[in-house]
Amino acid sequence: MNVLYIHDEEKGLELPSRDDNSNIIFHEINVGLIDGKKFDFDGFDCVVVETPLKGVDFVAFLRVVKQVAGKPIIVYGTYRKIGELFEAGADDYVDANCDPHRKLLIHKIKTQIGRSRDDELHRLIFNNTPDFLVIIDEKGEVLEISKSLPLGLGYKREEIIGSNITKFVTEEASLVHRLVQGVVDEGSGLVTLTCRRKTDEIVPVEINSKVVQYRGKRALLCFLRNVSERRAMERRLREGEIEVETLLNSIRAYKPTVFPGVPSM
Repeated sequence: MNVLYIHDEEKGLELPSRDDNSNIIFHEINVGLIDGKKFDFDGFDCVVVETPLKGVDFVAFLRVVKQVAGKPIIVYGTYRKIGELFEAGADDYVDANCDPHRKLLIHKIKTQIGRSRDDELHRLIFNNTPDFLVIIDEKGEVLEISKSLPLGLGYKREEIIGSNITKFVTEEASLVHRLVQGVVDEGSGLVTLTCRRKTDEIVPVEINSKVVQYRGKRALLCFLRNVSERRAMERRLREGEIEVETLLNSIRAYKPTVFPGVPSM
């Protein structure tokens, strides 16, 4: 695992170039040598940024690194407004005053890289499956969707991500939330809801859900299947059964006319 460690000339964390126990290789670089928008972050699994960095607007720098690197970012050092770090794109924070900070940093690096690789695997699956897949949180907010889902519903990806699933079904929100909670409590579940496409077309959808861990939090992985054709086939079968039953009843009720002197069949 290759980790880029960004610091200034007064770096406070002494790191060996390699940690054999964790299979981590550190690559140190002075912040003065980085132009965030041009620096090549390929080849690194994680970025550790020391704070404070002299002469640098740290939050603005962090935003640029997150946007360009697309890697997990761990901030190490002392920072009062920790919330600003996470808003700017930090995935984790290690206080330099904690003990042992180096052991904690190694643990968090491994955790973030593991999550990043899981996310990459999720993206690979989601972008290549023809199935309609959705990951939602326990409140029903959409966290991730497969590439095929926007085509199926007629919405753009950005219109779905971050929205609540109640926006896309005709059932009452209270019922949907009860169903979600039921899946959370049981660990899995199968329900049928009626989805509304952007064109207002109504589509019955079977949803097979399972509780999973997504980015370190409990979530629901949902497999959606359009059951319109199955419903139509079931309806035709029922209609066919009625026709057959009607015919059989007619046959049972049939009484042949008997003519005198003509033998019956």
